[in-house]
Amino acid sequence: MWSRLQRQCAAAQQRIADLEKQLPATTKLDEPYPLRSEDQRQQARSTAKTRPRKPKGRHGRVRTADAIALAERPDRRPGGRVPPLAHAGRPGRL
Repeated sequence: MWSRLQRQCAAAQQRIADLEKQLPATTKLDEPYPLRSEDQRQQARSTAKTRPRKPKGRHGRVRTADAIALAERPDRRPGGRVPPLAHAGRPGRL
């Protein structure tokens, strides 16, 4: 039984040696992989197009006086004239 196991082991080792001879030699990299990939990442990052940033919107409460100031508009009437009774108040009872 031992002789049969020894023969199988020797045959397996011989097969492994033959298969290793068939494999191409591995190429040794000049620099480690993480450094090369980091350089590639940095290169891609530097050449990427940057989008123009949108202006940030207003946050928080607007004071009432500021809101009223924003809401007021000058009268825009033909000829730039204001009718004489435009600011006279509300009309009386009819």
